[in-house]
Amino acid sequence: MTGIPLIFIIISIVEISRGMWIYDTLANAVESTTRDLAVRGYDCSTYVTSCAQTIGGYASDFNKWAIGLDPSQVVVVFTSATHSVTCNPLNSCYSNSTAWPPSGDSARNLDIWISASMPFNSALGMFIFGSTPVSFGKFNFSAKSHQQILF
Repeated sequence: MTGIPLIFIIISIVEISRGMWIYDTLANAVESTTRDLAVRGYDCSTYVTSCAQTIGGYASDFNKWAIGLDPSQVVVVFTSATHSVTCNPLNSCYSNSTAWPPSGDSARNLDIWISASMPFNSALGMFIFGSTPVSFGKFNFSAKSHQQILF
């Protein structure tokens, strides 16, 4: 009799831990990509040898930081002062050759934002007994980062 509640508690702890890992990984990828974008502004050639970066390059960088997350489930939005590009899903932007930030939005002290979201499906639905399968609604983890272009 105590085995079923004990298994439920153990799987609940694993699911909560998995959700926390997904959120932390997503937030770290957003922050790291935004930080990288902030140092590649208008005058970065003075400080960095390879300034030119595209949406595809930043999408690949984001994927590098978001290790373990499925890029076909992650939605990323790149926003500058006047433009916005949505990668829905992330892997659809790997070949996007649009320069980012756009030339008018890459001046020093202009703001940039990156936001991302990813659905989380819990495995706890398998413990609900009944005649029809139970499906929980998707819970979306989201993260957003804001920086000013530094160079």
